[in-house]
Amino acid sequence: MEEVKATIKNETSKDPDEAALKEFATQLKARHMTPEAFYRLCDGAYKQSISTNHFKKQMRSLGLKLQETQMRRLCLIFDEDLEDSITYQEYQDALEAFGLNKEPHVATDKNQKYVPFRTRVMKYFLDLMEKKDYDARSLYAECNKDGNDCINLKELIDLIK
Repeated sequence: MEEVKATIKNETSKDPDEAALKEFATQLKARHMTPEAFYRLCDGAYKQSISTNHFKKQMRSLGLKLQETQMRRLCLIFDEDLEDSITYQEYQDALEAFGLNKEPHVATDKNQKYVPFRTRVMKYFLDLMEKKDYDARSLYAECNKDGNDCINLKELIDLIK
């Protein structure tokens, strides 16, 4: 079992998505720019949607030293629905999911309250569990061993054991 834990830990620390996002954020920080500010730069018309080609073009024009594979990976991460456009919500969700958000996020619809990505994912998970006739609350309580209302990879692995 220790070998399995070590393998999972090594695999997660070498995650190419996480590596590409961290490199992206690091290079932006070197230019005194947050990831959110970069999106605003890309979306000068405030349409809350940019093409993946425009996103890559802006990375190049800003002088980010990313490999082509890293840029393609970033586009795949940010363009969740694979429609060749990155919406503001998709971008925010990805930043939040990887812990790279540097500015407070707000609801894209001004008539609604912003619901954090984690909360939306957990609600989706609970709804799915209820549809499949699982006792979702018990499952959640079983996963959330440390009681911090956030299920992490270690807690999920412990549950599977």
